[in-house]
Amino acid sequence: MKIYESREYRDLRNSICQLIRKGTCETAVQRGLELRRKMLEESFEYTEDNKELLRAFCLHLNDAVIRLYRKAWPMYKQLAQTDLTKDITLVAKLKMLYLESHPIQDSGEKEVWTALQEYRYNPGFDDAFNLMHRAGHQEVYNEDAILQLHPKDEPWDEQLPEEWNQDLPLTMLFHHWHTHSFFSLYDLMFISDIEGCLRIELDEIKQDATI
Repeated sequence: MKIYESREYRDLRNSICQLIRKGTCETAVQRGLELRRKMLEESFEYTEDNKELLRAFCLHLNDAVIRLYRKAWPMYKQLAQTDLTKDITLVAKLKMLYLESHPIQDSGEKEVWTALQEYRYNPGFDDAFNLMHRAGHQEVYNEDAILQLHPKDEPWDEQLPEEWNQDLPLTMLFHHWHTHSFFSLYDLMFISDIEGCLRIELDEIKQDATI
């Protein structure tokens, strides 16, 4: 992955880190992350090796989402039996650990990695799921509906080459992170460990569970 070794990338990455450390305007950091994503996306190699890494990430992500909902569903069913005047909100916090397999092992890259998971720097990283919207109107728990896996002839991510992504287990959440946030494919495909917890809120009722 020569892009990580290029002077252009390192200069941009270092300038982003300086903006973060100085506590400058958040929009300046966002602009830097946007340019970084564009640079990485333009140099992404659609190889079989990268495809397998991306497939592994998708499977880890889908498993984390399903484990979260399996924790949440009994709570939701119990609350759904009451007279609800407002939606139940399931807030899921996901954290991706920086891996030793990442091609760059320095403080600067890890600093950018942390910023990508902060809403103020990466507002497209929306880590909230609305249970009423996704599952609340189903009488039967449906994991396919929760993941929103698309059929092969209708892949979620229109930015990927159609012939390359047909057999990837892409979901709505992958589409959201890749299309509407500053994560690049290079960022996502190195994620293999996802931690999270959930919080169900209904007015003043709150209950946490770690997944």
